[in-house]
Amino acid sequence: MDEFLRSVAQTLGIPERTVRDAMIELLTLLRNRSDRVEFGRLLTAVPGSAALLATKPNAPSSVGDRLQRAASLLGTRATGPLDATGFARRAGLDTAQIGPFVQAVREMLQQHAGPELTASILKCVPELGVSPM
Repeated sequence: MDEFLRSVAQTLGIPERTVRDAMIELLTLLRNRSDRVEFGRLLTAVPGSAALLATKPNAPSSVGDRLQRAASLLGTRATGPLDATGFARRAGLDTAQIGPFVQAVREMLQQHAGPELTASILKCVPELGVSPM
């Protein structure tokens, strides 16, 4: 995972900490939106993903975080663009970096977890605009 994060940081020309935070935020979003069993399979297949998910991002908390927590207390999930692209803004990615970041993650997930599981997980967040294959 560390090698992947370094590579993406270098490709996007941004700090590795920002990429790490974005990956934590994206994994959290996928965990919240996808089937628990499938997400567990994904964590098992992708080396370092479970450990990364267990850490907290460095980025400051945002209004979106507070809304997400409030929604979870009410037994619902905040959905839509705030939730789907908020992960990137919370981590410090700008709008132009979201697409390349998500594409790199998709390719890495396909490599480790396979195209079918990756597609199944990513379809839970259609707002990301990622084609399944």
